[in-house]
Amino acid sequence: MSSQMGEHPIPLTIETVRIFADFSIRRGCGFALLGVSCVMFAFSFDLRQAFHVGAILVGLLAIVLWFKGLRARRKPYYRTELWIILPERPRMGKAELQRLIGGVLAERFLWHAWAAAAVAGGLAVLALFIWLNRLL
Repeated sequence: MSSQMGEHPIPLTIETVRIFADFSIRRGCGFALLGVSCVMFAFSFDLRQAFHVGAILVGLLAIVLWFKGLRARRKPYYRTELWIILPERPRMGKAELQRLIGGVLAERFLWHAWAAAAVAGGLAVLALFIWLNRLL
């Protein structure tokens, strides 16, 4: 693919593929977190319950990301959003492309799953502190 006039083409390295994978995954996570925040806002009358629901929903997001990470190596690379948003197509064989894109996606999905699990844990700790504060 050629770039437009005045633009410099982005060299396609494994780091570039990681950047675009992160962009793709974070776009999806952003939409999921928008839904989670709307549900948490609906429970804003009870702060402990809002954080509790948020922890559960973000925990579910972490589980979904983990499963997607497990499946990423087997999913055909040409059916991924990452393949669609890459600025240029790598010139490799199909098996090499599957290993590259599937491997990067698996790595990044699992990293995002751990990050989501940490956020879910933080929300659960906040809900616990609020509950303990009410008892005292």
